[in-house]
Amino acid sequence: MTMKKGGREFSSLESRSTEEDHVRWVDEVVKDYGADWTIKYALPISEIVGEENNKYARKQNGKSSEYLSDGGYIYYKNNLRGVCEHKYQEAPKNAVERAGKYLLFFHHHEIFISTAGPGFGEMMLERSCETAKFLEVAWHGHKRLGLDRGVTLVNNANESEFKKALRIWLNGLI
Repeated sequence: MTMKKGGREFSSLESRSTEEDHVRWVDEVVKDYGADWTIKYALPISEIVGEENNKYARKQNGKSSEYLSDGGYIYYKNNLRGVCEHKYQEAPKNAVERAGKYLLFFHHHEIFISTAGPGFGEMMLERSCETAKFLEVAWHGHKRLGLDRGVTLVNNANESEFKKALRIWLNGLI
Protein backbone atom coordinates (compact mmCIF):
# COMPACT_ATOMS: atom_id res chain seq x y z
CA MET A 1 0.00 0.00 0.00
CA THR A 2 1.20 3.51 -0.75
CA MET A 3 0.04 6.38 1.40
CA LYS A 4 -0.93 9.60 -0.29
CA LYS A 5 -1.78 12.84 1.51
CA GLY A 6 -5.50 12.96 2.06
CA GLY A 7 -6.19 9.30 1.42
CA ARG A 8 -5.06 5.79 0.74
CA GLU A 9 -3.89 4.47 -2.59
CA PHE A 10 -3.55 0.79 -3.37
CA SER A 11 -1.60 -0.87 -6.15
CA SER A 12 -4.57 -3.08 -7.05
CA LEU A 13 -8.01 -4.24 -6.02
CA GLU A 14 -6.39 -7.40 -4.66
CA SER A 15 -4.09 -5.28 -2.51
CA ARG A 16 -7.04 -3.38 -1.09
CA SER A 17 -9.02 -6.57 -0.51
CA THR A 18 -6.23 -8.40 1.32
CA GLU A 19 -5.49 -5.39 3.52
CA GLU A 20 -9.18 -5.03 4.37
CA ASP A 21 -9.25 -8.74 5.31
CA HIS A 22 -6.15 -8.27 7.51
CA VAL A 23 -7.64 -5.26 9.32
CA ARG A 24 -11.01 -6.97 9.81
CA TRP A 25 -9.51 -10.24 11.07
CA VAL A 26 -7.19 -8.47 13.53
CA ASP A 27 -10.09 -6.39 14.80
CA GLU A 28 -12.35 -9.44 15.23
CA VAL A 29 -9.75 -11.47 17.11
CA VAL A 30 -8.64 -8.61 19.37
CA LYS A 31 -12.27 -7.87 20.27
CA ASP A 32 -12.64 -11.53 21.29
CA TYR A 33 -9.89 -10.97 23.86
CA GLY A 34 -11.92 -8.37 25.76
CA ALA A 35 -11.68 -4.77 26.90
CA ASP A 36 -8.09 -5.02 28.17
CA TRP A 37 -6.96 -5.24 24.53
CA THR A 38 -7.11 -2.24 22.17
CA ILE A 39 -5.85 -1.30 18.73
CA LYS A 40 -4.45 2.05 17.60
CA TYR A 41 -3.49 2.60 13.98
CA ALA A 42 -0.94 5.37 14.54
CA LEU A 43 2.02 5.33 16.92
CA PRO A 44 3.59 8.71 17.73
CA ILE A 45 7.38 8.66 17.43
CA SER A 46 7.46 10.44 20.81
CA GLU A 47 5.79 7.40 22.37
CA ILE A 48 8.68 5.28 21.13
CA VAL A 49 11.62 7.55 21.92
CA GLY A 50 10.21 9.88 24.58
CA GLU A 51 9.01 13.43 24.04
CA GLU A 52 12.34 14.84 25.23
CA ASN A 53 14.26 12.83 22.61
CA ASN A 54 12.06 13.66 19.63
CA LYS A 55 13.80 16.59 18.00
CA TYR A 56 13.20 15.95 14.29
CA ALA A 57 10.19 13.66 13.81
CA ARG A 58 7.59 16.40 14.09
CA LYS A 59 4.71 17.66 12.00
CA GLN A 60 4.49 21.32 11.00
CA ASN A 61 2.17 21.95 13.96
CA GLY A 62 4.89 20.72 16.33
CA LYS A 63 3.18 17.43 17.23
CA SER A 64 5.01 14.15 16.94
CA SER A 65 5.09 12.38 13.58
CA GLU A 66 3.63 8.88 13.57
CA TYR A 67 4.20 5.45 12.19
CA LEU A 68 1.00 4.03 10.70
CA SER A 69 0.21 0.32 10.73
CA ASP A 70 -2.35 -1.52 8.61
CA GLY A 71 -3.45 -3.92 11.34
CA GLY A 72 -2.66 -1.60 14.16
CA TYR A 73 -0.55 -1.32 17.25
CA ILE A 74 -1.78 -3.70 19.91
CA TYR A 75 -2.15 -2.52 23.50
CA TYR A 76 -2.83 -4.65 26.55
CA LYS A 77 -4.03 -2.71 29.60
CA ASN A 78 -2.89 0.49 27.85
CA ASN A 79 0.67 -0.81 27.35
CA LEU A 80 2.04 -1.15 23.83
CA ARG A 81 2.62 -4.87 23.28
CA GLY A 82 2.99 -5.41 19.53
CA VAL A 83 2.26 -4.48 15.94
CA CYS A 84 0.28 -6.11 13.12
CA GLU A 85 1.40 -5.24 9.61
CA HIS A 86 0.23 -6.39 6.18
CA LYS A 87 2.05 -6.39 2.87
CA TYR A 88 0.74 -7.32 -0.58
CA GLN A 89 3.00 -7.81 -3.58
CA GLU A 90 2.23 -8.69 -7.18
CA ALA A 91 5.86 -9.57 -7.82
CA PRO A 92 8.79 -10.49 -5.57
CA LYS A 93 9.88 -6.91 -4.95
CA ASN A 94 11.03 -5.50 -1.63
CA ALA A 95 8.06 -3.59 -0.18
CA VAL A 96 7.83 -6.08 2.66
CA GLU A 97 11.24 -4.93 3.89
CA ARG A 98 9.59 -1.76 5.20
CA ALA A 99 8.13 -3.91 7.97
CA GLY A 100 11.71 -4.41 9.18
CA LYS A 101 11.60 -0.96 10.81
CA TYR A 102 9.68 -2.51 13.69
CA LEU A 103 12.77 -4.45 14.76
CA LEU A 104 14.22 -1.11 15.85
CA PHE A 105 11.73 -0.74 18.70
CA PHE A 106 9.89 -4.05 19.15
CA HIS A 107 11.19 -7.43 20.29
CA HIS A 108 11.01 -9.97 17.50
CA HIS A 109 8.09 -11.84 19.09
CA GLU A 110 6.05 -8.61 19.28
CA ILE A 111 5.77 -8.35 15.49
CA PHE A 112 2.97 -9.99 13.47
CA ILE A 113 3.15 -9.68 9.68
CA SER A 114 0.73 -11.07 7.13
CA THR A 115 1.64 -11.22 3.48
CA ALA A 116 -0.48 -11.84 0.42
CA GLY A 117 -0.20 -11.91 -3.32
CA PRO A 118 1.67 -13.77 -6.02
CA GLY A 119 4.89 -11.97 -5.08
CA PHE A 120 4.93 -14.06 -1.91
CA GLY A 121 4.49 -17.37 -3.70
CA GLU A 122 6.17 -19.60 -6.22
CA MET A 123 7.84 -16.63 -7.94
CA MET A 124 10.33 -16.55 -5.07
CA LEU A 125 11.58 -20.01 -6.06
CA GLU A 126 12.56 -18.77 -9.53
CA ARG A 127 15.30 -16.47 -8.26
CA SER A 128 16.66 -15.09 -5.04
CA CYS A 129 14.95 -11.83 -4.25
CA GLU A 130 14.69 -9.38 -1.37
CA THR A 131 11.23 -10.70 -0.47
CA ALA A 132 12.50 -14.27 -0.11
CA LYS A 133 15.43 -13.11 2.01
CA PHE A 134 13.13 -11.06 4.25
CA LEU A 135 10.71 -13.96 4.79
CA GLU A 136 13.45 -16.42 5.70
CA VAL A 137 15.09 -13.99 8.12
CA ALA A 138 11.71 -13.08 9.65
CA TRP A 139 10.89 -16.76 10.18
CA HIS A 140 14.33 -17.90 11.37
CA GLY A 141 16.61 -14.93 12.17
CA HIS A 142 15.79 -15.00 15.89
CA LYS A 143 17.62 -18.34 16.22
CA ARG A 144 20.95 -16.65 15.49
CA LEU A 145 20.26 -14.36 18.45
CA GLY A 146 19.51 -17.28 20.72
CA LEU A 147 15.84 -16.29 21.06
CA ASP A 148 13.06 -18.83 21.56
CA ARG A 149 10.54 -16.89 19.48
CA GLY A 150 10.74 -14.63 16.48
CA VAL A 151 8.51 -12.62 14.21
CA THR A 152 5.16 -14.21 13.46
CA LEU A 153 4.76 -14.10 9.70
CA VAL A 154 1.81 -15.72 7.93
CA ASN A 155 2.23 -16.03 4.19
CA ASN A 156 -0.80 -16.12 1.87
CA ALA A 157 -2.94 -17.45 4.73
CA ASN A 158 -6.68 -17.98 4.59
CA GLU A 159 -8.92 -16.56 7.34
CA SER A 160 -8.72 -19.65 9.55
CA GLU A 161 -4.91 -19.91 9.33
CA PHE A 162 -4.54 -16.17 9.90
CA LYS A 163 -6.76 -16.09 12.99
CA LYS A 164 -5.13 -19.19 14.48
CA ALA A 165 -1.66 -17.64 14.11
CA LEU A 166 -2.89 -14.29 15.44
CA ARG A 167 -4.37 -15.92 18.57
CA ILE A 168 -1.12 -17.78 19.25
CA TRP A 169 0.79 -14.51 18.78
CA LEU A 170 -1.54 -12.54 21.09
CA ASN A 171 -1.29 -15.20 23.79
CA GLY A 172 2.50 -14.84 23.65
CA LEU A 173 2.30 -11.10 24.36
CA ILE A 174 1.10 -11.49 27.95
